[in-house]
Amino acid sequence: MKALKSGSRRLGFTLIELLVVIAIIAVLVALLLPAVQQAREAARRTQCKNNLKQLGLALHNYHDTFSKLPINNGSSLFSYGRMSHLARLLPFYDQQTLWNSCNFNQANPSATIINGTLVGDMTLPVLMCPSDDPRPPSGFASFAQCNYAPSIGSCNMPSYGQGCPQYATTPLSAGSLPETYATTVSQLAFSYPAYPGPFAYSEASANFAQIPDGLSNTIFMGEIRPKCGTNSFFIGWGWFDPDAFLFATNAPINFPTCPGEGAGASQTGCNSIGNYNSDAGFKSRHAGGAQFVMGDGSVRFLSSSINYLTYQILGNRADGMVPGEY
Repeated sequence: MKALKSGSRRLGFTLIELLVVIAIIAVLVALLLPAVQQAREAARRTQCKNNLKQLGLALHNYHDTFSKLPINNGSSLFSYGRMSHLARLLPFYDQQTLWNSCNFNQANPSATIINGTLVGDMTLPVLMCPSDDPRPPSGFASFAQCNYAPSIGSCNMPSYGQGCPQYATTPLSAGSLPETYATTVSQLAFSYPAYPGPFAYSEASANFAQIPDGLSNTIFMGEIRPKCGTNSFFIGWGWFDPDAFLFATNAPINFPTCPGEGAGASQTGCNSIGNYNSDAGFKSRHAGGAQFVMGDGSVRFLSSSINYLTYQILGNRADGMVPGEY
């Protein structure tokens, strides 16, 4: 057998070389991972934006049909039972089949059972933002969440036990929750400032003629996080239930009321679920803000740091004020 000559080329790596290669790979992964995560979030945010665009188009088609925006709760204007704005919109965002399957002869159409599932428990992809939590934490009712809600504007909003007086009123608020909670409201009574937003937490809503500030300057809908609000999560009402939709522009965008997250983990004062003026605000898991449907159907990303007065101006439909840059 021939002996290896001195200085012959050796095969394989030394331990030090192997560790260096592993370290380089780890650094590359650490550098690439944030980029991959950002790319995935960008795709999720785009899907979320597309959902909002579809809902914005649905609102316009609904208005073209009924000459007004969809109302909340039951109504003498229709023979249907209790349902939310989003439920009334079903035929206008490609859910005609589901609409046709609902039993509107009962007080609560969401109790309709289709293939063994309650309509009120059905999750619709068009109403879900893939960036948000897929389901509520264990221990809470399973229900059909959604990540989008109509806006009732800048109202006087109650604070449970006066735990958060900070956002109970705004520079432009004049209407109040008791008024918007009325069970029977004539369309003619939908006047500003009692009803500052395009929608109400009741049987009233605006038509386009009642939005003199301009459709492009008025927030119609925005993103919400079900786990962060009393009605949408803690009580467990889903997208079909009118009681789930009490969302206003009072609280700053992404104001922390989410259990287990940041300042919301304390669940005290303004950071707790139970104060409508802070938890019933628009929120998303997108970095730096949330997406909104304006009255003209466009989708705008509004920063969490938007000027507070500007945000209230955008929330109101007839304040006569110019919002300025945002």
